[in-house]
Amino acid sequence: MIPNGPLRVRPAATVVCIRGAGAAAKAADAAGGTLSLEEATRNEGPGSQLGSDASARIRVLFGEKAKRRALFHSNWEVLMGQGEVQNWIRSRPEKEVPMRYPGEWKFAGGVVDHGETPRQAAMRELEEEFQVKVALTEATCKLRLLSVKQTRPIRNVSNIMFNYVAAAEENPWLQELNVQEVNASLAQRRKSFAEAVEGGNFYTLGKEEQENLAPEIHQEYREAFQYRWTENVLLSSVLTLTPGPNTLTIDGQEVVIDLPAEDRGIRGVFWADPCFSSRYVNCAFGQTFQTLERSTRMLNAAFEDDSLDLFGVLGDNFYDQSGELTQEFFSRVSLNVKRRFWLMVNGNHDNWVCGFPFCGSSSDDFGIGQMQYYPMDTVASKNDRIFSFDIDPDRNKQWNQFLNNGTNFLFYHKLGNVGFLGYTGAADFAETLPHLHAACEYFAVSQPEVIFLLGHWNNEGLGCSQGMSVPEIHSTLMQIPGCSAFGRRVKYMDGHEHCNYVQAKDEQSAYGFMIGGHGMADAMCAPQYGFAYLDTTGDRIRLYYFEVGRSGVWGIVVGAVLGVLLGALLGFWGVGTAISAMCRSRCTTSRKKRTFAACGVAGAALGGVAGYLLGMYFLNPIFPPQDRFDQIFGCAQANGLHACTHLATLWLDESTQLTRLWM
Repeated sequence: MIPNGPLRVRPAATVVCIRGAGAAAKAADAAGGTLSLEEATRNEGPGSQLGSDASARIRVLFGEKAKRRALFHSNWEVLMGQGEVQNWIRSRPEKEVPMRYPGEWKFAGGVVDHGETPRQAAMRELEEEFQVKVALTEATCKLRLLSVKQTRPIRNVSNIMFNYVAAAEENPWLQELNVQEVNASLAQRRKSFAEAVEGGNFYTLGKEEQENLAPEIHQEYREAFQYRWTENVLLSSVLTLTPGPNTLTIDGQEVVIDLPAEDRGIRGVFWADPCFSSRYVNCAFGQTFQTLERSTRMLNAAFEDDSLDLFGVLGDNFYDQSGELTQEFFSRVSLNVKRRFWLMVNGNHDNWVCGFPFCGSSSDDFGIGQMQYYPMDTVASKNDRIFSFDIDPDRNKQWNQFLNNGTNFLFYHKLGNVGFLGYTGAADFAETLPHLHAACEYFAVSQPEVIFLLGHWNNEGLGCSQGMSVPEIHSTLMQIPGCSAFGRRVKYMDGHEHCNYVQAKDEQSAYGFMIGGHGMADAMCAPQYGFAYLDTTGDRIRLYYFEVGRSGVWGIVVGAVLGVLLGALLGFWGVGTAISAMCRSRCTTSRKKRTFAACGVAGAALGGVAGYLLGMYFLNPIFPPQDRFDQIFGCAQANGLHACTHLATLWLDESTQLTRLWM
C-alpha cells in the first residue's frame, strides 16, 4: 500500500519509431550535435504536473547512460509524437479540469485495452498518435520487442511496459511518414477540441465524435474488484449505441447488442431469490427442482429468440458469499443471454449471507462484490466514477450494518417503452428520497408507457430499513408529482418471500408482483419454481407467470403432517417432562400433573410449529414435485417464449392507450 491508496498494476505498450536521418541531421551530427536528455524530454522530469515520465521511459529503453546523453546520435531520427499530443480528460461541463492522460509518454504508447495483446495496443496507439493513413496489422507493421519493464508508481499506478521498436526499413509507412504534417494535423485537432469544449458542443457529441476530436479520451474503467471478490477484474466503457443491432468486439469476440428503439415494446424475464447450492444457506429445493441445470438451460433456450431484450434478478442472487456460486452459474449461460440488457437489485442475503444483520461476519459481501459483478448504470456513477467505495468494510468492522452506499444500487432509465427504477432496501430512506424525486422527474420527461419499480424486500426487517420495502417505496412514488401522474401505470416486482403470486391489486388492475420462488422453500406458500415474462409489444402491457415446478401434494401433506405430529409429540413429552421434573420434590402429585399438562401443551404447540417448518424444508423436498419443465422448455426452444404464453398464467394485461386514458 502507498499513501494515496492501493497500488494498481496494468499492462501498457510503448513504441520507439526510428528511421535513417536526413542530410541535415547528419550534418548536425558531424558538427558534434547529439540529442540530450533534456532536449528529448523538453525538460519534462519524472512526476511533473503533466503526469508524464518521459525521462524514466528513456532510461528504461536506453539504459542508465541516458542520464547524461540520450545516445540518439543523428544517424537515427527518433519520432516522438507524444510531444505534440495533448490528451484531455474533462469529466463533465461543470467540472473542466484538464490533465495529461495518465500513462502517456513522449513515445507513442498507452494502456492495453481489454481483449488486446500488447502488440495490438502498440499498433492502435501508432495509428492514433501518428495518424497513419494505412491500417496497421501484423502484415503491415513489424514491431520488435525490445524489453518488458515495470515502471515506478505514478498516482498509485504502475505499468508493465511492453517496449517495442519500429524501424523504417521494415515499415514502409514509417519511412514515408511526414512528421511536420502529422504535428500540424495534431495541432489542428487540439484547436478543434478546445473550440468544441469552449463552445459547449463537445459534451453533446457521441463517443465516436468525441474521439475524432480527442482520440485518447477513453471513457473506460478497468480495475480489479475492490474489497470483495477481488480475484475478478471489471472492464466497463461508455458506448454510444444506435437503435437496432450494434456490433462490438469484446475480448476478440464479436458481440451484437440489440438496442430497442425508444417507445418500442420490449420483452424480458425476471427472477428473484434463485438458489441451487446449500453451501452457505439451505437451498431446500435446489436439487428437487434441479435449478442449476434447468434455469441455465431455460435461459439459453429462451434467449435464442432475438425479440428478448432483458434479464432481471431481484435480489438474493444465488445466496453467494464468495462469488464462486455466481461464476459457476454464469459459466453455463450462453452469450445470447449475456449480450442482453441486465437488471439486478440487492437483497438481504447479498449483504449478509445468513440473511440477518445480527449474524453478519467479516466474510460477508455487503453487496460489494455483487455490484461489481453486475455493474448497473447507477446514481453512484454520476460523479466521474462507476461505484462509490467510500465505505471500506474491513475498516468499519461493524458486520451487523449495511457496509455499502445505497447509490451503488439505485438506477432509473427507460428501455423501449418501459421505465425501470431499481434500489436496495438496505439503504436509508432519507438518503434515498431525493433520488426518487430525480427519478420521477426523469420519467415525467421520458414518458414511458409503464414504470416498474424493482426491489427485493416485500416488508421491513431482515436488513430492510424503515420505509424501504417495495410496497412502501411504491406508495412514496405515488406521492411524488412526477410519478403520481402515471397512476396505476407504476407497477412493482419484488421477492424476499419465496412465493410467486400477484401481490397487490386495486379495483381496476394488478400492480404488484412477487416472483421469489426459485428453489428456496417458504412457510407462507407451497414451494414454487418459476419466472415472470414481461411483454410490452403490440400496444399492450402483459406480465405472464411461467411455473416450471411446484411441490407435489403428497410432499406437502406428508411433510406437514409428519412434521407437526413428530414435533408436537416431542414437544409435549420433552417440554412437559423437563418442566414438571423441576418441581418433583416440591410439588404435589396433582400439581405435577397440571404442570406437566400445561407445559406439554405449550411444548406441543411450539414443537408442532417447528415440526411443520422442518417437514416443509426437509421432508417435503424428498417427494417428487409437479414438473412442467420439459413442456415449457421444449416450447421456448422451438418457438420462443412469446409463443408459449398458453402455458403461463396471465398476471397483467392492459392496453397502453387505455392506460393513458385511465390515468
